Amino acid sequence: MKKISTFAIMAATSMLAADETSTKSLTIGGYGELHLNKTIKDTAQLATPAELDFHRFVLLLDKKFNEKWSFTGELELEHNAVQDGQKGVAASVDSTGKKVTVSFPGKDGYLVLEQAFLQFQPVKEFGVRAGVMLYPIGLINENHEPAYFSTVERPEYHSEIIPTTWFGSGIAVGGTVFNALRYDVMVSEGLNDRNFDGIGKEGLREARQKGFYSKLDNVLGTVRLDYVGVPGLKAGGSYSLNAVTNDDKKDHKYDQAHIVDLHAQYNGNGFRSSVEFATISYNAITDLDAKGKARAGKLEKSQGITAELGYNVAKIWDADELALYPFARYSLLNREGELGDDAAKTRIEGGVAFHPLKPLAIKATVGKRMFNDDKKNETTIDFGVGYDF
Repeated sequence: MKKISTFAIMAATSMLAADETSTKSLTIGGYGELHLNKTIKDTAQLATPAELDFHRFVLLLDKKFNEKWSFTGELELEHNAVQDGQKGVAASVDSTGKKVTVSFPGKDGYLVLEQAFLQFQPVKEFGVRAGVMLYPIGLINENHEPAYFSTVERPEYHSEIIPTTWFGSGIAVGGTVFNALRYDVMVSEGLNDRNFDGIGKEGLREARQKGFYSKLDNVLGTVRLDYVGVPGLKAGGSYSLNAVTNDDKKDHKYDQAHIVDLHAQYNGNGFRSSVEFATISYNAITDLDAKGKARAGKLEKSQGITAELGYNVAKIWDADELALYPFARYSLLNREGELGDDAAKTRIEGGVAFHPLKPLAIKATVGKRMFNDDKKNETTIDFGVGYDF
């Protein structure tokens, strides 16, 4: 009996040790942000009420099976609740031409799996991942936690030109070579070209499939290269091609879309600075509609540029983790043409981002949207708190 008891204790101890080892390889993270927003139209006779919104609550799981194999998953809830009958949907068309209803994020509740991929990284120079992933395009899409950027809301460049967060199902390879060059190559579900000039002419934003029964009559390929050889510096670009692979139904609108993104960022010596430019070209299959008339609303190009400069004034008095960034951001955006066209919108923002600790953010932003038609101009006032862990 004594031998059996000793064996049982040894077995239980071994199981506890194994469980502890397994737990240590599992990391739980996340981020969230609460926003207070006020928009004042220049021509408004009455002030509209401010809105208080817990914009995002995100949970992240990262499991390391060993030194080479890992899994990452991310679940996001937007606007605090998801209820039946909400309006966060938009009309879409599937590959057979049938009208369907697809959920889109907006001011209504939104629950989505943004990441769920398995990764094999035998060496830093090369790795493979497959599943639902963030696209390696722009500076914020892969790093969009609230402590990472200065404005309360994500910069409008990252909603109107390069939609953030942009994710989809596919396979990718990537790594860092020569301790200075980071590369990524991704092949994935494509953008639904039928929606490029859909509701609101939102270009890429409405065309995302988001891993939801994604049709492969469009395929998207992305190549990205960044120089990261200097601490705090990232400079490079990406090129993406969205192409129709099957048009048996003759219902596609654009056989190709070309996306070019150029970016540079320097976060060091107290500075938080960045500049980004993107141009998107849409190749229409035909200029005529089903009745043989000139097709209205056809998109040919989208362009945007944005730049930010901020400085951590807390660095002057040698604060430890505390940081205080006054900043200014300028953006010029046009979803329906080139930057010099009348439809382009100018966005100017200024404010302050306070970080009592590196992963915590308390922000205030005042901005102005200016259009060719002055009657559309408006002022925005935003306050926010955010965290990531």
